[in-house]
Amino acid sequence: MKGGRELPDTVAGTYRNHWPSTYRIGWLIWPEYAVKLNAMTAKMEFGTIYDEILKHFAKLPDARIEVTLDISAHSDHGFDEVLQRIIRENIRQLKFLNGEFEEE
Repeated sequence: MKGGRELPDTVAGTYRNHWPSTYRIGWLIWPEYAVKLNAMTAKMEFGTIYDEILKHFAKLPDARIEVTLDISAHSDHGFDEVLQRIIRENIRQLKFLNGEFEEE
């Protein structure tokens, strides 16, 4: 089962068209939420997301919580080699699953 309702733009960003959506797995209901964060205030916004959402799930002894962070950056002038090297090094250190620069 997948469903949800339309939500408007928010201060934190734009929700997916259908938010929240849920998936029924046997007798379990697995909610899926998504939000776009402002790149300049993401650190503060993520703290609020933790305080207002994640810590409530974490109170449940059998809760399995997964948080995924997707980062997408675009520049009309591209990204120079120094910046690319820094980002790749940080991606490895922070154990990101993947991360590549692409030519457009």
